[in-house]
Amino acid sequence: LKEYNSKNGLLVYLKNGESINVSRRRASDFFEKIKHFTKSNGEH
Repeated sequence: LKEYNSKNGLLVYLKNGESINVSRRRASDFFEKIKHFTKSNGEH
């Protein structure tokens, strides 16, 4: 994951240059996963 833009829906930009659209319905799930991932990696 490189960055994301939530202006119109949710567009996720990956480090390899690809981008993925995330539906508004799934956006909250995405943010929860990112929050969990960053907490998990920050503790090591």
